[in-house]
Amino acid sequence: MEEMMASGRTPTSVSDVMTRSLITVTDATSVHDAMHEMRKNEVSSLVVEQNDSGEWGIMTRRDIVTKIVRDNKSPTDITVGEIASRPVVTVAPETQLREAANVIAEKNISRLLVAGKDGELLGITTETDIFGAIEQSGWLPEA
Repeated sequence: MEEMMASGRTPTSVSDVMTRSLITVTDATSVHDAMHEMRKNEVSSLVVEQNDSGEWGIMTRRDIVTKIVRDNKSPTDITVGEIASRPVVTVAPETQLREAANVIAEKNISRLLVAGKDGELLGITTETDIFGAIEQSGWLPEA
């Protein structure tokens, strides 16, 4: 995004602000191991590889707090597949930031996976990414 802004271009779509490097785990990964991956990579969520039904998943810090800590479960005894959210909400890379914000608000989520036409995951964008883009470049409401 910084290169884009240095060139004078303002971010307008999800592809302008998304993180392209996805950190993935499998359903069989223990929550304990997944937590270490999250901390090591300084991320607040992990993409969970497709299950037998072909659905991608996501596991977040909030999932760990609400489904492990609150429920008094051991992260070494629970797998990512047991607490991951599925199906994930995806948007196309050309989705405008305003529309992405609408989806985030309507679905009461904080992350969107970005998928190509063939369903291949291209990246992830968060409300933090959108906020950062707007804070850095400003926001001009549509006329």
